[in-house]
Amino acid sequence: MKKNYMTRGLLLLGMAAVCSTAYAAESGKWVDVTRQYMKEVTYMPGWQGVITACGEGVAEVWSAAFRAYQNLGEMPAGEYTLTADALYRCSDNEWAKANMKSATETPELYTAYIFINDAKTPVKGLFDGRDAAPNSLGEANTAFAAGEYKNEVKYTHKGGELIIGIANTGCYHDEWCAFDNFKLTGPEGEIEIENGDFATGLDAKRAWNCLNADSAEKTPDMQKDNATGGNYRKCGGSAYKYGQQITLPAGTYRFGMLTFHRYGSTLNPDGTYYNHKSGEVGDPYGRVNRTPKDWFEANDYEEQATYDHAYIYMSKNADCPNDLNYFDADMGDLTDGVDVRTRIKDVWEICNGDYAKMPDNNPYGKDATVAAHTVKNKCEGWHDSGNERESAAAFVNEPEKYYQYVEFTLTEETTVWVGMGKNSNTGDGYWHPWADQTLYKLDGEASEEPSDEVVETVGTEDCTTGWWTAWSKYYTIPADNIQYLHFINHTSGAGNWNNWNLAITTNAERGAEGYSEYAVIRSDLWGWGTNFETDAAKGLKGTLTSEGYDDWDAFRQNMEGADVVIAIIRDGANIKVDAVATCENGHVYHETVEMTDCGKAEDPINAFLIVDNSYLEILKEGTKLVPNGSSAVKAIEIDFNAPVEYYNLNGVRVNNPDKGIYIIKQGKKTVKAVIR
Repeated sequence: MKKNYMTRGLLLLGMAAVCSTAYAAESGKWVDVTRQYMKEVTYMPGWQGVITACGEGVAEVWSAAFRAYQNLGEMPAGEYTLTADALYRCSDNEWAKANMKSATETPELYTAYIFINDAKTPVKGLFDGRDAAPNSLGEANTAFAAGEYKNEVKYTHKGGELIIGIANTGCYHDEWCAFDNFKLTGPEGEIEIENGDFATGLDAKRAWNCLNADSAEKTPDMQKDNATGGNYRKCGGSAYKYGQQITLPAGTYRFGMLTFHRYGSTLNPDGTYYNHKSGEVGDPYGRVNRTPKDWFEANDYEEQATYDHAYIYMSKNADCPNDLNYFDADMGDLTDGVDVRTRIKDVWEICNGDYAKMPDNNPYGKDATVAAHTVKNKCEGWHDSGNERESAAAFVNEPEKYYQYVEFTLTEETTVWVGMGKNSNTGDGYWHPWADQTLYKLDGEASEEPSDEVVETVGTEDCTTGWWTAWSKYYTIPADNIQYLHFINHTSGAGNWNNWNLAITTNAERGAEGYSEYAVIRSDLWGWGTNFETDAAKGLKGTLTSEGYDDWDAFRQNMEGADVVIAIIRDGANIKVDAVATCENGHVYHETVEMTDCGKAEDPINAFLIVDNSYLEILKEGTKLVPNGSSAVKAIEIDFNAPVEYYNLNGVRVNNPDKGIYIIKQGKKTVKAVIR
């Protein structure tokens, strides 16, 4: 099958521009090299992500969402099986025992899972089939040794990067996940999982320099004082700084993590301010007497020199820098033009001041409570050290939004320090959580062949699946985000409508209370819904534009094997859908739908694909959720009417290209791509 990746490459380039994390770009791709060059990024060997407690040779995260994983790098194609001892409780023992029926009966309560890439298996429930259950790591260890709580997930790998691990998207307060004894087998037998038995526990000082600007040792907080886990953090206390020395070959790198720094303490939407320790109502305090909202509205973070910000840094110093200021300006340990640092953004900046989107580390006031078992991932009571439930869930469920990094280029092999910290206690109740410390390298020599890994199929391969009988998974799109869907379209060819179809709906399951369809959009310029209608007799709604649809007989043939990228763009209560189908013969179909007043701007929406005597292969590459509104978002500029021209690598034009690498030109756009 010959595939034209030109339009796909252009769309993905635009998508990569809005993300500050490691997505493929035209000039190369960001490759996770954490495992190669760094040690103990979770403060224990082997694991990435976050683990906040370990004892009796068993790891745990209590009362919070989390993701712990090992990126094994490039692995050969074949069948892989991951096994692990693990148990999960969705809330306190009594409530979990009464309500966790099974992963099939109450899947909404089985939010923890083990995984290989996109294959997942829910973790065994703590009380599955039993009256009594472990209630400590020691008891969990005994149960695991007796062969209880065995979990398994299988995965058919097509070759390339392989990531294994355990995660929890989060449920209710007092949830608990304990795990141990990860084992992986592949096509060539058992594969070593470093520290898969957690024989080596947590110790931040083992691989990290933890001396702050005052040369005092301060380690990261982990489930401190019975506060919830899910993240590492520092808040409202002493100065802190962490660094690890690594030797890197020449190249361009990004060291970063999922993180934010809240300036000040908890602030109620009505303007009431709370002391971060006591929970009492009071006025702003600290070095700069401002609430988080004051900081956001002033928007002078970079100019405010009185305050000591939190930074991610890279330094070429022989010794780990303690003071993260530049020497020339502030007599710090960093050298301007040699070392680099990035201020860690405020959660208010990241969420644009929207309370509905912002995680908090406490409810509003010392006596405030949230009704138990009503809202997942909420802080249900005040804690003088703060809780990590909401931040942990934000990091797990919206990682692209919170990834912050420092980027640097080395021209030769160099030994550097990477880390983060804050020079002094600014006394304002600041809050700084983090998870998933990573090192990425820009691989300019990476294969220019796009990944064809299929993560989901919709319908049957023979294209006999009827209308409204098979759907993709739900893609939940928060406010002011863009959901990209990338898939290969297959059709019976019988009717124009026997291709991809897309539904944009309220954030509810099909048929459930509150479910409504803003639009059902067909690939043949037809559709309906509360905010979109193409039948003039019913009253036109929304705006539909198109290019390339000039011959319906050709359309029915061309759409077989077409490479389709759809962008669902949210801007307040408005939604724009931009769909581009690139056919094997180079013809491009471009369909755009614009709608207004689609519910409340702050409410999430759902999207899913539907087949109608068609079959869809949803691809991993290009199916991503990214923030909207970034100045880095680039318009998708394609001359859809220009002919597609193929050239070999010597610059000679080829009229009928066979398999191989070609330079493909359409209008003003030129890319190098692979034809299969």
